[in-house]
Amino acid sequence: MSEGQGKFILLYVSNEDSKEMIKHVLDEGVERGVFLKSDLSSKIVEQFDFLKGRGYFPNAMILSQGNNLVEFAFRRHPQQDPNKKLEEFVSDDKFKL
Repeated sequence: MSEGQGKFILLYVSNEDSKEMIKHVLDEGVERGVFLKSDLSSKIVEQFDFLKGRGYFPNAMILSQGNNLVEFAFRRHPQQDPNKKLEEFVSDDKFKL
């Protein structure tokens, strides 16, 4: 991916926080209401469930154009089974996309 191209960040928002998040997004001039039929929702839930089963609580997905990798931001279960831990890549700059 070349510089200047953004990444997509999909966030998990609880029902309690959803109104505030939507208000923030819509305050920035964003509209909503276009729907496409897709199996994307079931695939995302499938991936989240897989991670939850391994002791991760996913909060966000970071997608890049041009590859098929999805990065997940997560909270770790305090008693995560070390045998279920996936390979993790830690960046020196956690704010860089």
